[in-house]
Amino acid sequence: MMLRPFHIKLGLVSGTLILVAYCGGIVLGNHGLLDLNRKRQHLKTIQAENRTIEKGNLMLYRRVDRLKNDPEYLEFIIRQELSVIGEDQIVFKFETGNP
Repeated sequence: MMLRPFHIKLGLVSGTLILVAYCGGIVLGNHGLLDLNRKRQHLKTIQAENRTIEKGNLMLYRRVDRLKNDPEYLEFIIRQELSVIGEDQIVFKFETGNP
């Protein structure tokens, strides 16, 4: 059986169309390159959030450590948050208003 030029062209065109469709599936498919880029961007966002949370955790760890081990810092926080004064301190309250 002898192949005619028409059959060869038809085979090449069909093969090319199948290859283009396959490549399109790779790029646009559910697990293709576009999906990969979206997942990479999502990963970068999550990593940035993790870095922010790690910084916050480190700040909290340092604060807890200072509260446990630094009496001056503990006294400062107690004075700020509970409005406690020391034994040798005097508090003056001034009322402002119309006479």
